Amino acid sequence: QQYKFILTGASLFHRKYMESYWQLPRAATDYVEQVFNCEDILLNFAVAMQSRMPPVWVDAPYLRTSTSGLFQQSAHGDKRSDCINKYVEMFGASALVPSDIVVRPVYKRFEKSDIDFSLA
Repeated sequence: QQYKFILTGASLFHRKYMESYWQLPRAATDYVEQVFNCEDILLNFAVAMQSRMPPVWVDAPYLRTSTSGLFQQSAHGDKRSDCINKYVEMFGASALVPSDIVVRPVYKRFEKSDIDFSLA
């Protein structure tokens, strides 16, 4: 299964890509502020434009810290599609590189119930 970007809540990247994000045209970051969404997609565009490489999905335990948010709003997927289309329009093409790379750790696969996420 192919994908083109990684949600930033579960991603790792070099800090130079944050610098790239803030060097994007002001219209791009203003659009994020306007729609109050899609900063993660824009960051993926920034990384892809600089690296010209696809993202890599690391299949590891991930704990979502919130059970509510923008992703639960109606038409959320449509809004994010609109963001991608807007960025393609701004940058002249989609910089996102498709990938089917999945890195799976070789250590014992943990279930959520096996991991203590408490801060005690």
